[in-house]
Amino acid sequence: WSRWRNTDGSWSNEQHIGGTLNGDPIAAQLPGTDVLQLFYRGTDNSVWSRWRNTDGSWSNEQHIGGTLNGDPVAAPVPGSDVLQLFYRASDNSLRSVWRNTDLSWSAEQNFGGVLNGDPIVAQVPGTDVLQLFYRGADNNVWSRWRDPNGTWSNEQHIGGVLNGDPIAADVP
Repeated sequence: WSRWRNTDGSWSNEQHIGGTLNGDPIAAQLPGTDVLQLFYRGTDNSVWSRWRNTDGSWSNEQHIGGTLNGDPVAAPVPGSDVLQLFYRASDNSLRSVWRNTDLSWSAEQNFGGVLNGDPIVAQVPGTDVLQLFYRGADNNVWSRWRDPNGTWSNEQHIGGVLNGDPIAADVP
């Protein structure tokens, strides 16, 4: 279901979008477009998607794949028109797929690690660096980042003791 804020500040009525979810959805704007894409874990524990077209209609469901053990997160890759999706796989490793500019989806990339919750992703302010944070098997915060040249760092132990998933925010 969805609601949106109108330009006059009021809220729309509920709109039924469809799908059968097994977790929390996430939405992200497709870079370089006016299209909002929705991702969610379906009852088969794989990633499913719908997108809102510029005319306000919603697409049919698209099966993306993977086997999730949590909810996905999505972020535009800085300096590109690529949207990247991250999730904790059934073996608790960090996995990713991305939507290419030709609208196809990549093969699944395995980053490894052992997650004890859902990852979060944010662009490092003032840079073209995309940074991931997640709770590891030791309940500490762990991180990886994507440099502007497209390479990913090794895992970095940050520390702390979490009993839930970390959050990240863009700082203006």
